[in-house]
Amino acid sequence: MARHLGIDYGTVRVGLAISDSFGIIARPYKTLYNNDLTDLVKDICEIIAEKKISVIVFGRPLHLSGDESDMFIKIKELADLISSKCPEIEIHFHDERFSSIEACGAIRAMGGKPSRNKPKIDAIAASLVLKAYLESVNDGEDIET
Repeated sequence: MARHLGIDYGTVRVGLAISDSFGIIARPYKTLYNNDLTDLVKDICEIIAEKKISVIVFGRPLHLSGDESDMFIKIKELADLISSKCPEIEIHFHDERFSSIEACGAIRAMGGKPSRNKPKIDAIAASLVLKAYLESVNDGEDIET
């Protein structure tokens, strides 16, 4: 089975999550700062090599209506850049609606304050998107690539 990298893209921070080698469990990994797109792509490609990632799952921001948000254009640009540097990587997009809200709830449940844990929230949000994707794949749902 393949290891997956979940990415919750933001204009300031980019949350990352990694699956186990069986593609069953997703866990928060780290948060990168989005200061420069070239550096971000380089950092992600290094993680891909180091962690032996073969699939990337980007959170796909949708409005409540189901329409794509403007942020999705930036996410597709990042996906294209990663794909050009790491052409062997399979890339998918998965609905990320409410992932940040759920991540804030998880921080609160652990007794933390979301305002003081923004990097953790981004990594947790990435793990929630990745978890939902893995569950849908394991349940045989159609996945958008």
